[in-house]
Amino acid sequence: MSLVNLTEAFKYAENTGGAIGAFNVSSWEMIAAIAIASEEAEFPVVIQAQWPFLKHAGPLRVAQYVSDITKGAKIPTVLQLDHSKNWEPVMECLRAGFTSVMIDASHLPFAENIKVVAEVVKVAHAMGVTVESELGKVAGREDDVVVNEADATFTDPDEAATFIQKTGIDALAVSVGTVHGAYKGEPLLDFERLGKINDKVNIPLVLHGASGVPENALQRAIGLGVLKVNFSTDLKDAWILSMKKAVSTPGFEPLDCVKMSQDQIRQVVNSKIDILRKAFKEELNAN
Repeated sequence: MSLVNLTEAFKYAENTGGAIGAFNVSSWEMIAAIAIASEEAEFPVVIQAQWPFLKHAGPLRVAQYVSDITKGAKIPTVLQLDHSKNWEPVMECLRAGFTSVMIDASHLPFAENIKVVAEVVKVAHAMGVTVESELGKVAGREDDVVVNEADATFTDPDEAATFIQKTGIDALAVSVGTVHGAYKGEPLLDFERLGKINDKVNIPLVLHGASGVPENALQRAIGLGVLKVNFSTDLKDAWILSMKKAVSTPGFEPLDCVKMSQDQIRQVVNSKIDILRKAFKEELNAN
């Protein structure tokens, strides 16, 4: 199957039993590893990147590479721009052939956030591209996205309903206690808030900062409307550890580093897909 947008991937995933893992990339071997893992698991994934990597690698080259390695695949793949704060990255990715974009104007006042996101939705939908956005602010750092704990805010359920109605977005990233980056202790998610959000909205919810979130917490989140779960830190850790191991091996070659990191990332992605599918099925059985 070719590249698809989020809405098409959600339909496929729900019909085959699972929430979708979205994996942030910062190297070419990460992209390849995620695509390989998706085919092995026979389940869709979202390959997503923030602007620092895309600016370095080139949105058009990234889109072409993902298109090439997924051509002829049995499983659909989404290629998404993650956490763009302004129009320039969005437009470059739309022109390059990305199938989904995330416009994150959560740093703006509510009314301005709505205005910016609605404009992106209008353009993207005309091109068959889905749009994810965020309401509330997830704490932590991910690439060039930095939110101090003091500035983090949880998503307001009533605002979420209004936001969706006025913007027309396809997926809503919520702030309910996860963080970007490594956790200092066990994550404490506000499931009551997540449940209230789910009761008031009619689109899939997205959980950012899922690296380090326990499996039982993911299961509860999926039961409360989360259909897209983002992972970044776990992939970065696997890449760094594999590189350290490779360069400490006598007589190592650069290709050894690439192969080792790609294999480690593939294993991480497969394990996350397994967890999300299991959590989805267990939640169905519980109901």
